[in-house]
Amino acid sequence: MQAKPNIILISADSLRANHLGCYGYSLPTSPNIDALACQGTLFEKVFAPGIPTQPSHTTIFTGQHPVTHGVVAHGGKAKLARGTPFLPEILSSEGYTTCAVDTLFRERIWFGRGWEYIIDPSLHHLFYASVTQEELNDRAIHWMQTVPKNPFFMFIHYWDVHYPYTPPDRMRGLFYKGGNPTDPNNHELDEWWGHPVGAMARDTWLRTSNGLITDPKTWKEHKAEFEQGARAAGKKLLVLGDMGEVGDQGVAFHREVGAYARAAGIDRLLGVGDLAQHAVAAFGAGGEHFASVGVLADALNAGPGVTVLVKGSRFMRMERIVFALTSTAAEAH
Repeated sequence: MQAKPNIILISADSLRANHLGCYGYSLPTSPNIDALACQGTLFEKVFAPGIPTQPSHTTIFTGQHPVTHGVVAHGGKAKLARGTPFLPEILSSEGYTTCAVDTLFRERIWFGRGWEYIIDPSLHHLFYASVTQEELNDRAIHWMQTVPKNPFFMFIHYWDVHYPYTPPDRMRGLFYKGGNPTDPNNHELDEWWGHPVGAMARDTWLRTSNGLITDPKTWKEHKAEFEQGARAAGKKLLVLGDMGEVGDQGVAFHREVGAYARAAGIDRLLGVGDLAQHAVAAFGAGGEHFASVGVLADALNAGPGVTVLVKGSRFMRMERIVFALTSTAAEAH
């Protein structure tokens, strides 16, 4: 065995631990990952200090909290300081040949630091996140077999479970338990088609060979999340933004969320958005509605020993709530 081992770092963007068999998920979604977990080391309690792609991957490569390195969200004017230690640069200086099979350098310039090779097959797609694992694997395996003369460090960034939600045909509908996902008489998503993200989904990744997908995301997953949060010890706080993916059932859905949060043992519900006010009303005492995410973030003071569950559609920018919570925690220490 060579003194310096080869290193392969794999990132499966947006893959949730609670949807993997090795973390207790009931469906057989991840047989290969589960097998790898059985042969190696499985970390049972790992928490991402930054949720969006850019902050979290900046943390992976720097070993620093987003509040420290300054990249706390997508967009904005924040830049990673040139002197910040960066893993590919460190390994390159130690004699490693470095290769990224990735697209992140197209979003933020520092993701290109330290890589001798950058391979980006997403150039063949209109949207970079549409690149498939097959394309990435083909390039990665070819590079490993033909290029490195020294020990190498390779980073592979998969996007398959990130939106757009376009599974390969052999897997499409594999775990779907509903009736007809493309029922033309199902109008539950009609309202969402009017939202910019909904309109894009309708015209692209929700169109299949059998027609347009019309069956919205079910209540089951949201319910499971509230149950998990409610089982935590101590006080429980739910920060809820509008969930726009539920179509014309939005008002009724949010009322159900508020009532269920109360029944599940949530102590306080803070809502933001037109639909979330219906959840606040259904929750009753302990519920409070705010005019904007910014106002809610400024007023948020969870206190020690409080479990906080943050939920809302991507367009609500709920990462600002997470940033407010992590900033408060950092100041407390």
